[in-house]
Amino acid sequence: MNMRLRLAMASVPLAAAILVQLAVAQPLPTRDHGVPSATGEYVLPDSVQWQDRLAYQGEDTLPTPAEGESVAPVPEMIPEPAETEEDPFAPENFWYDAFGYYGHHLSHDYEPPYCNACGGGLCAYCGAEWYSDAQLMLLYRNRPHEESLTRGLLVVGTDPNTGLGTFAVTGGPFLSTDTADFDTEPGMRVKLGRFLGFDSKHRAHAIEAVYFGLHEWDVAASFAGTQRQTFLGTDRTGAIVQFDVGELISQFPDIGGFNRADLHFYDYGSNLHNAELNYRISSKVDNSELTAAKDGRWTKDKSPKWLHSVLIGLRYVHIDEEFAFRSRGRIGVNGLFQDISGDWTTKSQNDLIGMHIGGEAYRRFRRFDVGISGKFGVMLNFAEIQGSIRVVDPVFPTDNFALTTDPNNSWTLSEPNVNIAGEFGLQVLYRLLPNTELRAAYDFIWFGGLANATGQFGNHSVLGPSVINEEGFTFFSGPSLGFSVVW
Repeated sequence: MNMRLRLAMASVPLAAAILVQLAVAQPLPTRDHGVPSATGEYVLPDSVQWQDRLAYQGEDTLPTPAEGESVAPVPEMIPEPAETEEDPFAPENFWYDAFGYYGHHLSHDYEPPYCNACGGGLCAYCGAEWYSDAQLMLLYRNRPHEESLTRGLLVVGTDPNTGLGTFAVTGGPFLSTDTADFDTEPGMRVKLGRFLGFDSKHRAHAIEAVYFGLHEWDVAASFAGTQRQTFLGTDRTGAIVQFDVGELISQFPDIGGFNRADLHFYDYGSNLHNAELNYRISSKVDNSELTAAKDGRWTKDKSPKWLHSVLIGLRYVHIDEEFAFRSRGRIGVNGLFQDISGDWTTKSQNDLIGMHIGGEAYRRFRRFDVGISGKFGVMLNFAEIQGSIRVVDPVFPTDNFALTTDPNNSWTLSEPNVNIAGEFGLQVLYRLLPNTELRAAYDFIWFGGLANATGQFGNHSVLGPSVINEEGFTFFSGPSLGFSVVW
């Protein structure tokens, strides 16, 4: 499947997720900020909850400050600046109220309920209950585990005493499991979160579900011999005959069908699915210090602020791999040719279940954020491999796997193992609307302790691997782009 088709397929669920976000997202509720009294003081409206009044320590009015006076971070009422047709994100168009809420006017249709907990109107302090992300996610997968496939080329000589052929292997490896590299493939990442409330430190608590995946990687490589080798030898009856064979020798010297071949090739496929259920705690931005201006207004520090959050959660990861190494050729005996073939296939399935911890830190500017994120977890991997060997080589029975009791051998092994999982990301967010952000990121994701399909070749025998090699390390990286919405 080509890149354009995969990109189109990944974009369909992404577009659907974005449309759902926009469909359910509603303007955030407005908040009554009070009106100035005849003496110029701002009087708290009756709609203010008693919990908010506690911060005033019994005071419902705000006296006019003296010039240059500063106050501690108790919420003071600040008059809103006049609306303007100019840039709504200009500093003069930001407002702050007595409860730490601040935001900006986009139009008369958007009354400002937005707050300094998130620095622009994307959190539960603003009255929102849900938040969601939908992103197109491109991921590159690291090169496969290296194992030699075409070990070398057959070189034929002649024994001076008997006149029969002698053999040696030279060069190589000419084909290995990492000959071809994976491409960057499209997938998607979606998140749905629900704000739960606040603790005594005014931190927001939320629960969220995350999924990313639908990535599929496929790669193929081949190596063809260019020469044929002829020599004298003995057949099954002991008669001396002339052989005409290919020159390719595999890493399986005891398995017929893979040696004296004309063509070696392989196909390798892999996919990725990740699901999480997280509990997140987000801090509040400290924008609360007030200073009296010359015109008698209270002002706040509008410099960039830090916003951070921590999380703990459950995680499930599913990684499938399928690797097939194939050999094809023809062997002639006294001018009579027969086909030979060898097919070694291995499928690995990794189901990782465990817990992780993580966090995010953002530098919040007027209209955009720059931040980093990370996660680390210890997980239990329930690994399983399935494989089979199919060979056809009637000419050389001495190393012909088909002479064993099970000519079409197959096996299944399963084994749990502890592994690690980690993530690190760089993110940039740009506020398009008070409750909508454009989000761009670049992520690094890795898993250790995996049963890679190509990692099982080192355990090969004529009966297949006896144990699972779970020392594989898989690394993903790539950009993502999408939208975040709260409602």
